[in-house]
Amino acid sequence: MSFDSLFSEHWYRVKNLTPVLADDVQVSRHVYRLQPSYVLRRASTRSWHRIDTSGYELLDRFNGRRTVQEVWEASLAQQNDNAASQADLINLLSQLHDADLLVVDARLDTEQLLGRRDRLQGADKRQRYGNPLFLRMRLMDPDSIVSRIDRSIPRHCFRALATVTIAIWLLALFMLMPRWAELGLQIADNQLFDPLNILLVGAIYPVLKLLHELAHALVVKRYGGDVREFGVALLVLVPNPYVDASAASMFADKHQRMLVSAAGILVEVTLAALATFVWLNSTGLMQSVALSVMLIGFASTLLFNGNPLLKFDGYFLLADWLEIPNLAAKSRQYLLANLARMTGSKVASEVLLADEREKYWLLAYGILSSIYRIALMFVIAWVLSSQYFFFGGLLAVYVCITSMVLPLWKAIGFVGNQEGKVRQRIMISGALVFCLFSAATVALPLPKVTVTDGIVWLPEQAVLRVVQGCEVETLHVAPGSLVAIGEPLFDCVATEWSAEVRMLEADLIKIDAQRAGLLITDPARHQRLVSERTSIQSSYELALNRLSLRQVVAASTGQFLVEGRTDLQGRYLQANSVAGFVVPRDSRTIRLALTQAEASWMDRVEQKIEVQFDNGLASRQVFASRITRKTPQASQQVASAALTTLGGGKLPAETGQDDVMVREPVFDIELAWPDTAIGQAIGTRVKVRFDQGSATLLERFMVFARHVLITRQTA
Repeated sequence: MSFDSLFSEHWYRVKNLTPVLADDVQVSRHVYRLQPSYVLRRASTRSWHRIDTSGYELLDRFNGRRTVQEVWEASLAQQNDNAASQADLINLLSQLHDADLLVVDARLDTEQLLGRRDRLQGADKRQRYGNPLFLRMRLMDPDSIVSRIDRSIPRHCFRALATVTIAIWLLALFMLMPRWAELGLQIADNQLFDPLNILLVGAIYPVLKLLHELAHALVVKRYGGDVREFGVALLVLVPNPYVDASAASMFADKHQRMLVSAAGILVEVTLAALATFVWLNSTGLMQSVALSVMLIGFASTLLFNGNPLLKFDGYFLLADWLEIPNLAAKSRQYLLANLARMTGSKVASEVLLADEREKYWLLAYGILSSIYRIALMFVIAWVLSSQYFFFGGLLAVYVCITSMVLPLWKAIGFVGNQEGKVRQRIMISGALVFCLFSAATVALPLPKVTVTDGIVWLPEQAVLRVVQGCEVETLHVAPGSLVAIGEPLFDCVATEWSAEVRMLEADLIKIDAQRAGLLITDPARHQRLVSERTSIQSSYELALNRLSLRQVVAASTGQFLVEGRTDLQGRYLQANSVAGFVVPRDSRTIRLALTQAEASWMDRVEQKIEVQFDNGLASRQVFASRITRKTPQASQQVASAALTTLGGGKLPAETGQDDVMVREPVFDIELAWPDTAIGQAIGTRVKVRFDQGSATLLERFMVFARHVLITRQTA
């Protein structure tokens, strides 16, 4: 408590009151960082408040008969200079009255000084419905149901349950490690907004979350608390069951409070581990269900429930472990107090620290949690906008308002309430920071580098493609043989080609027979037949030319290899498909695929390209290269599956396709083979680095925004 002023001008309003704690208020003594405090909780309203030792000693004197004046005078006589001031006592009574923990003999006459139940109800409504990203609706009182379930569970089973749980986790991890790559491919191939996937998640998610909340409730009940509220919360428009486990705040043992917070997380992770066994030993729909359970159990724990940077289970677990109650509010208050002190402003309220280490936790949590919350909301908005542009856009606008506009408005109000000199200093400092940030955004060039994966591949002339759809009729060279430039490899013929040639030959013979002798007897008809023959002759020559292309020849010297595992002879080849390769002994190239966002920088600046082969050597040399070919338009087809998630690459692949396809259109890039590089096996991975000079933050944002608009419009 502060003791700056012993007396208060508002004392006359409260001095004759005879307050007392409500009959159903429970008191629990807690210890935070070796500092004792007392938690008061009223069961009927589920409201609670924490006070320090000196505040509790004062509160203990109120019995409903002694006035505030008498209690303060007794404290003053007993503690002298260490006694609380009148302002401190008024503040204590105001906080307890706001929390609806006090009962007084008369209505307090100022709503500004001591609020009442209307404000509590209004605050409850704002807490439930004020945040559109987290709406809560109460459904029922589950305490009797939880009590019956709790009675059916053997007492003192936590230690055995913990042992079994850890064993399940370790066994699931041990069995999953050999198939980790397969799991990664399935996750990468998982279509988040696929109707079947939405149906599976919609059926599984509520069940998992119901068991999650039941775990919270059972631990609270096991340690003697009550669970009086069960409902549904809309978390980013997704329904989530919830229980009110606030009774755990009365548990004096921090490990009990931590177990209440961790119970739901432990259940989800355990269910995900059990689903791992199903995934390892099933296929089809059952495997998809198991994968959904694994993703929900692990992902929701990592991003939401188990993440201490969001105010969910992980947050309360961390706060109890650090013994810093109200960690989020206290860290925010501490950051604001430090900012006010840096600008010379008056600090509204000082944050009392239990020890020196606490301030580092407050600073770290305040900064990291703010950044993470804003970033997570923008990521969710981004994902939603890819499928539902309207909802994603609305969410992005809401995040901008709550994380930027409202804090700026509050900052303006704070500056306006400062004294003249302080206000001027803050405005000058703010303007200076804004100008520096704007200048850095617009004028400060930062290095622009793109790093991607490529593979060692064949030059384009080594790839054997057929122009028209045809069937391989004759194989002149056995696969695996060495061939020379111009050597015939195989004949690829479509039966309709020969039929078309024969039909056109017959038409020519027919016209020649018809026009014989007509030059003298019917010159006009003869001229018409000449014109018709000229047209048929042109088609005949085109058909002959196409038939002559049936023979595929080698464009380079090398080894003739066939694409695929089946024999080439008798196989039908689609138009523009790859039939095989003529692999040269030394000639190689480097192939890679760049997304449209990455390729947008290709033509803007002169760039330096470096490649590094992933050949397993400890010291890998870097070589210079250049672009020899780039497709003029982006497509979903890539040169090799090794560039996609199917072959260990980064580009998400589309399954169920004959060709190697990716989800997002990419540009196919071919790089020249470095002059000093030794030969590498086909398919060797290459790390490619594009040094694209420098670009300001504004330039990068404009390119990014243009790419987003184009992709969203074409989606």
